[in-house]
Amino acid sequence: MTVYVSLLVWVSFLWAVTQCGRVYVCSGTGKYHFRTNLFLATAFFSAFLLMGARGDTVGKDTAVYKGYFSGVSQLKWNTFFTGGWDQQFCTTEKGFMVFEKILSYFTQNGQWLIILSSVIYICCIYCFVKQFNIHLLTAFVSFLCVGSYLPSMNVMRQSVAVGLCCMAWIHLQKKQIRRTVLWILAACTFHRSSVIFFAPVLLKKIPANRKTILLAAIAAAAFSIGGSRIVYWVIKFIPVYAGRYGRGRWDITSANGILILWFIIALVIAELAFTTDWRNNENHIIFEVMICGMAYLGINILGQSFDGLDRLSIFFQPFLILLFEYGGRCFEQKISRMYYMGVAVSMMMLFLRLSSTEQYQYIPFW
Repeated sequence: MTVYVSLLVWVSFLWAVTQCGRVYVCSGTGKYHFRTNLFLATAFFSAFLLMGARGDTVGKDTAVYKGYFSGVSQLKWNTFFTGGWDQQFCTTEKGFMVFEKILSYFTQNGQWLIILSSVIYICCIYCFVKQFNIHLLTAFVSFLCVGSYLPSMNVMRQSVAVGLCCMAWIHLQKKQIRRTVLWILAACTFHRSSVIFFAPVLLKKIPANRKTILLAAIAAAAFSIGGSRIVYWVIKFIPVYAGRYGRGRWDITSANGILILWFIIALVIAELAFTTDWRNNENHIIFEVMICGMAYLGINILGQSFDGLDRLSIFFQPFLILLFEYGGRCFEQKISRMYYMGVAVSMMMLFLRLSSTEQYQYIPFW
């Protein structure tokens, strides 16, 4: 717990000494200034240090990935894609296996798999936040709390896929469709569930208006209540998921404080729906972020009673960072400052609450 508190204290101090997250460098004549990205880069590097240096007990799957790395390193290329012995180390995510195999030529230490996976994930999310956010402290602590940081310590392979999908979305906003598709396909080679990210690509073709938002909200609510039949139908085509997930061991009553977060997200979505000028095509990105926020809610709520489904919501968690960013832009300056500071403080408190759970009790690898 102490290490997470230290991270928040360090980031808050850094934000203060860099003039709210930005360092201004003036020319000798004083005619112009240049803003560097010192705060955001240092904050994300600090988050990487914690993630990369975590021990086997931080995250339920960390030790498992190290074990698989050792197994994959022993496979021969002529039997590599069939899994070698009893297909024990074979998955359909061949990109991740190739990544492990190449790394094994340089080291047999499984900690380097954790470190390099963390590098890819953190760098991708850093680019995502840098591209779309202005209020840097709010964005960073939102990333820590609801932006997929903590879950990524558990589902490492999927976190790399999330990072690659975030890069795809950056190219999507630049209308670089081929690059977008390539990034998503690359993500699918690390985790097959990345295929769901083709849905945000399709949002570009849907008109942004209040009627569409209302229909999306109804669909998200219906899915969160009765979507288990749809999920059971989908996973029957993926035997490994059908045997592992969907046993319904969890219940909505176990959500506890997360209910407050769901309510706040829904409130921000409603506020944006009624305050955004949808006649302005530049606001279509806000529409996309809102729909992704609804997708997160629907999947996360249903996931409380459908074992394993909540892992799918990790692909939509980075959009919550943008959702909170856009949520304060409709207010006057004074109220806007209060909003962003309130979000930052709330995210810090919830982050500490989430990180106090058993699976995130921090122990470094050494």
